[in-house]
Amino acid sequence: MRYQVSNSKETNSVELKNTVDGIVEKTKLSIYEDGSDETCLKMIKEFQNYVNTYNIRDEENAARAFYHNFRRCLAGAARDLWDQINELEDEEEVRDELSFDDHLQELTSAILGEDALRNQKDYLKTTPKPDKMSVKQWINRIKNINSYLPLMQPNGRSFTEEDLIAEVISKNIPAAWKNFFKMFKLHLETKIKDIISELTVIEEQVKTHPKSNQNLSHKKQLKTPCRFHNRNHQWDDCRQNPKNQKNDDKTRNNGDNNHGRNNANNNPNREENRRTESDRSRHHSRSSSSRSSGGSHEYHNITEQEGKNQKKVPSSEILITIPAKKRFQEVQCLPRFGGFRSLSFISE
Repeated sequence: MRYQVSNSKETNSVELKNTVDGIVEKTKLSIYEDGSDETCLKMIKEFQNYVNTYNIRDEENAARAFYHNFRRCLAGAARDLWDQINELEDEEEVRDELSFDDHLQELTSAILGEDALRNQKDYLKTTPKPDKMSVKQWINRIKNINSYLPLMQPNGRSFTEEDLIAEVISKNIPAAWKNFFKMFKLHLETKIKDIISELTVIEEQVKTHPKSNQNLSHKKQLKTPCRFHNRNHQWDDCRQNPKNQKNDDKTRNNGDNNHGRNNANNNPNREENRRTESDRSRHHSRSSSSRSSGGSHEYHNITEQEGKNQKKVPSSEILITIPAKKRFQEVQCLPRFGGFRSLSFISE
């Protein structure tokens, strides 16, 4: 049997009648033909409840009622198997309530297998709570499966409430709940109803604040949590730690990377400024040359536009004398201190 089961198809049922204080009462029991192990156990459990409810064992023909009514709860291959098990080998053999219990257990072992009880207990002890089941659904399902355990083999025993808490529930709750489970001392509880109420509170807490719970468990796992940053990382890895060599390496690498990126970003701007100043310098040199005389030497001015006003700034200039009858030439020099120098060649 598993925690989560698919919706099985509806099973047929048989109606049994009993008279109580002159009143006829009807009881419907499931019919088992060829289904899951749980379906078989469910039918057996219903039949036992029927026997105990109407005190069938106290009737005069109790054994006959047992065999007759139980056979009506079987169909197909299951009924054939039952007939083979309780067939009388000789005429002296008698059917009674004790023989019925032996035959019923033989039928159960044949359908479920001899290791059914041990396998089912191992499943309960080792299977975590399914995520899609709430606390109440999960624990109620555990109790339901536990009620079938005594039916699986002779002298089979179910878990006590204390055993269910210690061996099944506490060992299979989600990992995020374990700290709360110990904090509330739920492992010391002895009643299932108390466990359900407390675990429901924990379940809602974890759903409402999942990140805070993760941080809480993370902090508890840190050996030397940082005291400056809410203890959310190791002190050895903190940037405030002067002995953190990792941080120095990262800072150095980040600085080198940033410097490279700044140079790459500045190169296009420098080229653009260089072309703009070059055009301005050429225009200024032509204007100055048109105003100059044949043998005169003058200092030219670099005009800078600042809004609508113009401001003349003296520029450093080198005068070079070249042979006569040479055509006027202009050479542009490299920038110096943020400005440009122009060379004017004037014929003698």
